[in-house]
Amino acid sequence: MGKKLASWFGTIVMTLLVATILLVGFALIQAKDDPNGAPTLFGYTLMNVLTGSMEPGIAPGDIVVIKTEAADSLQENDVITFRDSENTIVTHRIIDTVSENGEVLFQTKGDANNTADEELISSDQVMGSVAMTIPNAGSLANFIKNPIVLAILSGLIVFTLTVGVLKKYVTPSDEKKAS
Repeated sequence: MGKKLASWFGTIVMTLLVATILLVGFALIQAKDDPNGAPTLFGYTLMNVLTGSMEPGIAPGDIVVIKTEAADSLQENDVITFRDSENTIVTHRIIDTVSENGEVLFQTKGDANNTADEELISSDQVMGSVAMTIPNAGSLANFIKNPIVLAILSGLIVFTLTVGVLKKYVTPSDEKKAS
């Protein structure tokens, strides 16, 4: 039973490791093609929340999953992610839509902020709407990005793989005598 459980666990860990490596590789390739863009997979982008402007619903350290959407489908009360005039990525709620010179602009506001954002947001600035929030996942990602933690995790992975390979090729002396 113990060997089956260890084998099952090893398979899951290896599958997750390979999937993570593929996703990181995909994100790096996308980042190289568009250094200012955020990596998108199947129309979704993961963004780490850095400020408390959307608390209590979205807190610093959460990850928001952004769904790429056409700006004309957005409406009041949707939470959107956009690039402001300084190219900073912001996630705020639409509180009003304004029509100026035939173009629809969005008035946004952070839920924890007292006043609306000064800048009106054009459809070109909108990256998408928030599809879901993953609490504290950004804090975990930031922790793992720490070089010391990354080195320790990499060492553990290499150690686990090495032990797995050695178990296949090195048999205990008791098993050799029984043969």
